[in-house]
Amino acid sequence: MRKSLQPKSIFIVRLSSLGDVVMASPIAEVLKQQFPKSRIVWAVQKESAEILQNNPWIDELFIWDKNHWKELWQQRKWKELWNEIRKTRTELRAQRFDIALDLQGLLKSGFFTWLSGAKQRIGIGSREGSYWFMHKMVSRNVANREQMGADYRYLVNQMGWNDHQWRVDITCDDESKEHADELLAKTCKPDEKFAVICPFTTREQKHWSDDYWQQLVLRIRGRYQLKTIILGARHEGTKGQQLARRCGAINLAGQTGLQDAINIMRKASIVIGVDNGLTHISQAMTVPSLALFGPSCPYRHSGCDNSRVLFMDLNCSPCKRKPSCGGTYDCMKDLNPDFVLAEIKRLFKVQALIEEDD
Repeated sequence: MRKSLQPKSIFIVRLSSLGDVVMASPIAEVLKQQFPKSRIVWAVQKESAEILQNNPWIDELFIWDKNHWKELWQQRKWKELWNEIRKTRTELRAQRFDIALDLQGLLKSGFFTWLSGAKQRIGIGSREGSYWFMHKMVSRNVANREQMGADYRYLVNQMGWNDHQWRVDITCDDESKEHADELLAKTCKPDEKFAVICPFTTREQKHWSDDYWQQLVLRIRGRYQLKTIILGARHEGTKGQQLARRCGAINLAGQTGLQDAINIMRKASIVIGVDNGLTHISQAMTVPSLALFGPSCPYRHSGCDNSRVLFMDLNCSPCKRKPSCGGTYDCMKDLNPDFVLAEIKRLFKVQALIEEDD
């Protein structure tokens, strides 16, 4: 791109979900390195905004309260909804965006991209009619799905930008660090080592069974003398308490904000989770991390030496929301605690070698 055509303002649209926002977040640094004088604004849903609030490469967050718009729609308050849309359009177009990137490819994200009035609107994997809002589209299908964030890296490459500096940058504020320390002080002795599990997702098919979690927690305690802390979103506190009663883990699900949970994971000996936002975050950290994938497999490698993905890779997987197994999800059943414990052993060996080199 010629110097005269370098954008002054860039609009990124990745509204949800938390895990996808995490995997897409490195694109902000890529764009800032490519166009250091550009102003970068990111549109995100309210419930996923916290992960981007301290990102040093983003100049401004445009936070969309989806639930408010949805409520106006359901209550048929058409005038109020129309006023919200007009207000959003006015706010976005006042920024005079040169480029808008729709990283989600859905109708809602395409609509926000169009509302921005950007001179060049580019979508990735555009569907649900969102392609009508774009000037240019980039397919997802030819991307290498082995890497975390492969679709977004493919988009960057197709635009002729350099993705060499691709890293998930998660910065937490001091208040959340202090709160995390307070929570740990109530549950663990000073310098006591512990494991973290992130067992909950919004979709049942991604779950690992409670029986398996129970076996794993008990065997980690017996083999490595590690306590286990359960982390999850605010609405998952009851599930966490039920699981904690079964296996003797410490339930902090529902008791932490997102940044609190991140700070707790940073101090863990290992983090184990299914396909959810916290697990994706842990895969980009320096602590050993293990992701358990089955019906969905967004990536096979995170890029960190001490992070691993366990995925059975059956003929039918990943099936996402179209199972051919009748809903039994054998891919998660076959991924039993023995497999997980064997991988934990390997991860601890890798971590020991990393620490020796340091």
